[in-house]
Amino acid sequence: MTVGSLLLTISVVIAGQATQPATREWKPIGRFDREVIRESSGVVRSRQHDGIFWTHSDSGNAAEIFAIRATGELVARVRIDGAVNSDWEDLAADKAGFLYVADIGNNSRLRVQRQVYKFREPHPFAESPRAQVETTFTVSYADEPFDAEGLVVYREGLYVVSKSRDKPTQLYRLVPPDPDHPTRLQPEPLGTVPVSFATGADVSASEDKLAVCNGHTLAVFRTEGESPLPGPDAVLGQVWFPHGSIEACGFDGGDVVLTAESGQVYRVTTHDLEQRTRFR
Repeated sequence: MTVGSLLLTISVVIAGQATQPATREWKPIGRFDREVIRESSGVVRSRQHDGIFWTHSDSGNAAEIFAIRATGELVARVRIDGAVNSDWEDLAADKAGFLYVADIGNNSRLRVQRQVYKFREPHPFAESPRAQVETTFTVSYADEPFDAEGLVVYREGLYVVSKSRDKPTQLYRLVPPDPDHPTRLQPEPLGTVPVSFATGADVSASEDKLAVCNGHTLAVFRTEGESPLPGPDAVLGQVWFPHGSIEACGFDGGDVVLTAESGQVYRVTTHDLEQRTRFR
């Protein structure tokens, strides 16, 4: 089997599940203006403003984030002062009103340092919204550098989900090896997540669920430990959709919103997840 065909058939195997999955059409609920949001590669729901999501473009674009509605409607375009978009891959939010942008893309695996930017969530309805980086975390690799496209905040800790064609997906905790330098972080491996070639991740606002997606599947896991690493029986639901450019996932209550680099916005409902829906 080739790597390409393997990626098309990757799925989470749920032991003991014999129910017939539901099927329905895979249709977007909205679209971006791709002249503005060229390659959405991260998404998270605002913890401060109802109905607002934040997204950003991938590498080669400006250091800015976009406030959008689930339809893809643009609400605000916000410059992030003090940040550089080298290879932005995900967004995360915490309970204290901060957003985190993960400059953690590393396709060549040659970059020995990456960054995570922390800043106060801007007001999307301000006349000229702006944001200023308050903390830049430098992520250095103790061992071999790896590519990653998922960042989550869980119990005030930062975690990344790796992306690899030839190795199992790993969940890492970002920890300071030297307490005197709390902004210098290293990835500490915690274990594997059974979604290969992961392109996005999110933790629910209640911190009891972890979502991980790739180009053709989304899985949601129960979290209940000191880290969001899912246990062997922690799968709460999963869906499959036509292989495409899905790059990010973000919780919206029990539902999950997904964005594609090609500009579409999709919604997977709690019912879809419970029914193990196979979209066509």
